[in-house]
Amino acid sequence: MISDTCNNLIHRLKCKYPVGPIVNGDPEFGWREFGGPAPDGMVLPSPIMIEAAKRIEELEGALKEIGSIGWGRDGDCGAQYIVDGVIE
Repeated sequence: MISDTCNNLIHRLKCKYPVGPIVNGDPEFGWREFGGPAPDGMVLPSPIMIEAAKRIEELEGALKEIGSIGWGRDGDCGAQYIVDGVIE
């Protein structure tokens, strides 16, 4: 299973990945960035990827501040699920 830190959309948009096991929420050996040239003359992370990551961080912060929406399973924003007719 991939850890939440590895699978974090914000980190992936920034082309930033943890190195080593996750200890207290941080990678033991720091972060590795995979930015740079990409196919078709692009450079990663692209401006839209950086903008999207920033906006997601802002929205996550706003949701946490509001406090009415808890953080649910798989790092989602607390959406409710209906499984076999039961709201989880």
